[in-house]
Amino acid sequence: MTYYLLYVDCCLQCFDAVGWAAGRQFVLYMVVVVVVVVVVYACVQDYDEMVSLIEDMDAVPNLRVTNTVGIQNLYAFALNRRNASGDRDKALVVIHKVSLS
Repeated sequence: MTYYLLYVDCCLQCFDAVGWAAGRQFVLYMVVVVVVVVVVYACVQDYDEMVSLIEDMDAVPNLRVTNTVGIQNLYAFALNRRNASGDRDKALVVIHKVSLS
C-alpha cells in the first residue's frame, strides 16, 4: 500500500512539471489504474483492501481520482460486503451522494 502512495506522489510531482494538458491524460490513466486494482481486490474478495485503498487515495492532497462515479460505486460495494460496524450505513451515504451528482 505504501509503495502505491509513493508512486502517486511521484506522479503528482511529474504532473506539476509537465503542465495541465498532459496532466489531464495522466488523471485518466490514474483512474484506470485505481479501478483495475480495486476490481482485482473484488475478484479475490479482499474488501478490506478495497476500502483501505480508496480511503488512502482520498487522503492524498490534490488527488480527486476516487471521486469518479465508478470508484465510488465500487467503494460502496466493498463497504457493503465488508460489513464492519457502520459500513452499510456509510455505503448508503456514498451511493446516495453518487446518485445526486
